[in-house]
Amino acid sequence: MQSLTDSGPVELSFDVGKEKELRFSVNAKHKAKLTMTKGRAEIFGSELVLKKTYTFTDRNIAIFTWHGCTLELSGTGIVMPYVSDTSPMRTYLDVHASLEEKRRQAKLSGHAGPVVMIVGPVDAGKSTLCHILLNYAVRRGHVPIFADLDVGQTSVSVPGSISAAPLTECID
Repeated sequence: MQSLTDSGPVELSFDVGKEKELRFSVNAKHKAKLTMTKGRAEIFGSELVLKKTYTFTDRNIAIFTWHGCTLELSGTGIVMPYVSDTSPMRTYLDVHASLEEKRRQAKLSGHAGPVVMIVGPVDAGKSTLCHILLNYAVRRGHVPIFADLDVGQTSVSVPGSISAAPLTECID
């Protein structure tokens, strides 16, 4: 894939509108730095801190904003960044709201909260959805237990293993 920055480092600024997201990839062995200079945004359900610089390497990234923000992106190996008008985040929020209602009902009846299993084909977005739902639950004060059964893409343990962990902080 052709990189935007094959000719050297770049510095870009994006005004991302309400309910839109900045998408980009970073090639292996390259680094991209991202700073939010205005507004509010999140990555995989974890809120970005204003004026903090985040470094990414060898990843696909989608920075979503519910209200609008300004993002500065710099580095090398950045593949075609763009602001997208479409995002699955509204659907993800609906799933989160349904889970919150199930948690509320479980608490009232004295039962354990909902158990969710996410399955699907390779590269369908299962890990992304898990991270978003887990981070939203943590942000609401819950301590979800994340059972990571994907030995090819482990999130909370060493590669090639399965694990389960209670989460008390948002995960990257």
